[in-house]
Amino acid sequence: ITGIIHGAGVLADKYIEQKTVKDFDAVYSTKVQGMTALLNCVDASQLTHLVLFSSAAGYYGNEGQADYSVANEILNKTALRFKQLHPSCHVVSFNWGPWDGGMVTPELKKMFQAKNVYVIPLEAGSDLFVNEVSAAENNRLQIMVGNDMRADGGPEGSNAVKKPVAHSL
Repeated sequence: ITGIIHGAGVLADKYIEQKTVKDFDAVYSTKVQGMTALLNCVDASQLTHLVLFSSAAGYYGNEGQADYSVANEILNKTALRFKQLHPSCHVVSFNWGPWDGGMVTPELKKMFQAKNVYVIPLEAGSDLFVNEVSAAENNRLQIMVGNDMRADGGPEGSNAVKKPVAHSL
């Protein structure tokens, strides 16, 4: 095994005072323990690629997602540490904004659009992923894909993004 792509995630969105230990464990263990299990199953020195699917929620936070934010930020820090230990490995932690599909239901999509939060089209997100993972240089370990999740529904276009953009963090 020379590459790992870890893209697992579970949501249990609730305000923190309403979350149970079971909620937290489900969200946290899927991201963090899943990644740990994968890394423990391989010879890390043989990896040429480590790709982690984090979330903009790990960077910006998101209402009802304290557990999801923590788990994703741990992925980001793991990417940074892994690159320090294995400098020849291509390491990237994608801090994805919401994708048009998957966890983004039609109701969530409407909410994101109302807040001018860019929803990543499947094909555009896939193309960006391939370009980043196959890049000759690996100088962006943690990237934000999309726009500011704290968007406040300002004037149309004030925080709008027309295609996915990867920003180094």
